[in-house]
Amino acid sequence: MKVTVAALIVLALFALDSLAQDYTQWLLPDNAKVRLGKGKIHEIKYTPDGGRLAVASSLGIWLYDTVTLEEVTLITDKPRWAESIAFNTTGEWLVSGGGSLRLWNVKTGEHLRTFIGHTSTIESVAFSPDGKTLASAGRDGLAILWEAQTGALLHRLEVRTNLVSSVAFSPDGRTLATGDYDNMVKVWDVRNGSHPQTLKGHWSPVTDVAFSRNGTLASGSWDSSVRLWNPNTRAVLHELKAPSSTVRCVAFNSDGSAVAAGNGSRVEIWNSESGRHLMTLRGHAYSVISIAFRPDGSKLASAGEDGTVRIWDTETWQQEGVISEHPQWPTSLAFGPDGSSIVTGHLDNSVRLWDPRTGRILNKLTGLRGFGNSVDFDAEGTKIAAAGFGEIRLWNPKTGELLHRLTGDLGNTRAVAFSPDGSTVASGGGYRDYAIRLWDTNTGNLLHRLAWHTREVMSVAFSSDGVILAGASKDGTVSLWHTNTGRHLWSLTEHAHELVGVAFSRDGTKMASASTRKAILWDAETWQPIHTLEGNYNEACVPAFSPDSRTLAWGSSNTSVRLWDVDTGDRLHSMRGHVGSVTGVAFSPGGTSLASASQDGTVLVWNLDAFPTVDSTVSISPSLATSPPVGEKLTVSLEIASGSEVVGYQASVSFDPRALRYVEAASGDYLPAISYFVPPVNDGNRVTLGGTAYMGASDGEGTLATLTFEVVESRLSFLTLSGVSLVNIDGERLLPHLEHGRVIRPEPLLEDVNGDGVVNILDLVLVAANLGKIGENDADLNGDGAVNILDLIQVAGVIGGGAAPSAYSSALSALSAAEIESWIAQAQGLNLTDARLQRGIRFLGQLLAALTPDETALLPNYPNPFNPETWIPYQLEHGAEVDITIYDLNGMPVRRLALGYKAAGYYADRGRAAYWDGRNENGESVASGVYVYHLRAGSYGATRRMVIVK
Repeated sequence: MKVTVAALIVLALFALDSLAQDYTQWLLPDNAKVRLGKGKIHEIKYTPDGGRLAVASSLGIWLYDTVTLEEVTLITDKPRWAESIAFNTTGEWLVSGGGSLRLWNVKTGEHLRTFIGHTSTIESVAFSPDGKTLASAGRDGLAILWEAQTGALLHRLEVRTNLVSSVAFSPDGRTLATGDYDNMVKVWDVRNGSHPQTLKGHWSPVTDVAFSRNGTLASGSWDSSVRLWNPNTRAVLHELKAPSSTVRCVAFNSDGSAVAAGNGSRVEIWNSESGRHLMTLRGHAYSVISIAFRPDGSKLASAGEDGTVRIWDTETWQQEGVISEHPQWPTSLAFGPDGSSIVTGHLDNSVRLWDPRTGRILNKLTGLRGFGNSVDFDAEGTKIAAAGFGEIRLWNPKTGELLHRLTGDLGNTRAVAFSPDGSTVASGGGYRDYAIRLWDTNTGNLLHRLAWHTREVMSVAFSSDGVILAGASKDGTVSLWHTNTGRHLWSLTEHAHELVGVAFSRDGTKMASASTRKAILWDAETWQPIHTLEGNYNEACVPAFSPDSRTLAWGSSNTSVRLWDVDTGDRLHSMRGHVGSVTGVAFSPGGTSLASASQDGTVLVWNLDAFPTVDSTVSISPSLATSPPVGEKLTVSLEIASGSEVVGYQASVSFDPRALRYVEAASGDYLPAISYFVPPVNDGNRVTLGGTAYMGASDGEGTLATLTFEVVESRLSFLTLSGVSLVNIDGERLLPHLEHGRVIRPEPLLEDVNGDGVVNILDLVLVAANLGKIGENDADLNGDGAVNILDLIQVAGVIGGGAAPSAYSSALSALSAAEIESWIAQAQGLNLTDARLQRGIRFLGQLLAALTPDETALLPNYPNPFNPETWIPYQLEHGAEVDITIYDLNGMPVRRLALGYKAAGYYADRGRAAYWDGRNENGESVASGVYVYHLRAGSYGATRRMVIVK
């Protein structure tokens, strides 16, 4: 009977949701469902080819596509702090500094090496121009030169300061510049580690240094200036005064003609030769901490403490894109009453609303003065309260409308909380004002000012009936008040350290208070301590009771969230996954989830249904798989280890649909022979599996299921487990440890000339462009010293084993039918017998057919209407002399475009279509109106209309 019940439980638990696998679920810790935010930004850098923008964050290094600004991958072996980053000149390697100095393979995300030598946080890293030497600097007052290939320490540069903020190599790689907190810039000889020059002039710490391509050195400082130096003579070429306070970062454009600096919330641009101020870029709401020019000079990226990276066009200096959701750390959070949203307050003066199911931001509320020290939802979900400097704001969470701005001599308000009926909001005072206030939420009027504490009030909380208000203060006491009369009732003084939080249980029987060292559970009738929850936590956050009042959650500075049994005082579970101190915790209304905010800039939403944990492990095998070629199959298995009396399981495997397409899944051999494999459900980017035994149970290790995918694109992607649980013979649902999988790109094929991971028409075009060239060349695939028809046929043979030519629409503009005919004739003259080369010839024949129109036609011009230019496309079934004549409505010729002989093919894109600049034969601009254009191609003729609008 037990097994039958367990089997029914497994099937009942086999529920699906609609979470998509995207960055919100990358590298989630065990038991976490989703991550809100991508981590605090520290530095940004473009890849050498300009195709990716790297963002060093508190979670690792994010790579963004510079065209779409979408997340490509997160480079890290587990979420960890990345303060600084640098690419080598080829873009193959990426080095990251932070708690450690680590080298990564950019294509695979593989961790290659850790450099051992620094004793504190690494603030800055740089590669030498030849990529052979690596420089690092940090808070230990050292700059170190390394051999990048081996990791050998070459020179330890004793800067003799508390902090070295920045390092930069000169263009010839012979010297290294360092900036430090002793207000100096030093220039070092890379060969022997000596420093022949010390550049003095800044009167505050130097924050950043950078070289231009011609050897000019720039330094930014807290003293609001950028200095341009000749590092050889120590001469100051220009002192560029910034209008705001601290200069946090500097960068030269690609040709060295301009220098940019992050100055407050703005980016300032100067001409580096004349020192003339060129431009101020405004858009960030908070300090700009890192800037980077794209290598081709077309873009400037700026990262701010407002959690955004902004992309600027360097011709127009207009903002053309934003990367968001990298906010400063959330200081507090709260669930909405229906569980569909989470509100967070941040150090960047913003309040954000998130969807806890998808991890996406719903709304961003701005305008709050000071930090969002504390936030709360009212019971109906119609109001949000946020505490700032000198004010409390009440918003409508759905519309973002500001309902009330509560002001007075408040100082830096540290805490807010709604009463259970939502009619009152309480606030706790901070700097200059240590009072607790009660406000009417409908009118915004002040009801009571409760003055008793001698230091900041860090937290306030109402009892479940709304009659009592508690305040926790840094003075080490908890004060209790009657909310209707404002009368002081009691003071609890058992804490010996600064208090940070207070909370009431929903059933009204208990209260919890937390200090920087311990939490105490109190009887809410007698106000006597029930349990003391000890731990060396340091700066623990406001605690939270579960909705059933049986569990207390509490976060700490060691990055963990702990759950405690309220009745016994025993610690139940610890959830680890944050990279920074936990600043807030909140249970969902149903008690199935717990959200935790952290100084790493993220919120994690944890699955509480999955507890208790067990010693079993469920993993994707292999954990690191090499992607087969596009179109081929990849099979992985779902493995279990250390299972005990398992009668069923459920699991979801999320995958990247850009890389993989789900094909099928099959049951493994782990469960007993008489078992039921639940039909898998494919959501497009996630497969949900399950199985249950009708008789017997299984122990030990084995395969739960196998999954087969088809490769769509050979790229780095993750196979992420979620919603995994086991059911034992007693019908208990248990959560195993999880080990995710990763699919990496294979070594590139020889025929992949452009190295994009796939052999396609672009590689064929590259070989064609190099035909006839002698000597070393990537397009010389067979290594015979020349790029010829054999190399071209070799690429065509590989393409011919994949998609049909019609899949390559770009071929219509990159190739011509005449070229293809010539190649086929040359290849056929060689009498090739190799099967792959024969396949290449056949592919060229198919490509020729795709490039040859079925009929000659004149197509609509574009744009139409136009001003002042337009393109006239056409297609030719056979080669012919082509001319196009433009007439006015009176039939008078305006302009004749004699195009000459054109081979059969498509002439549709702007590179091949006929072009008219809107001028007549005399070079004069024609007037607005309707015109006709006539195509003559051999015996074919056709006419269409077009309009000029001025």
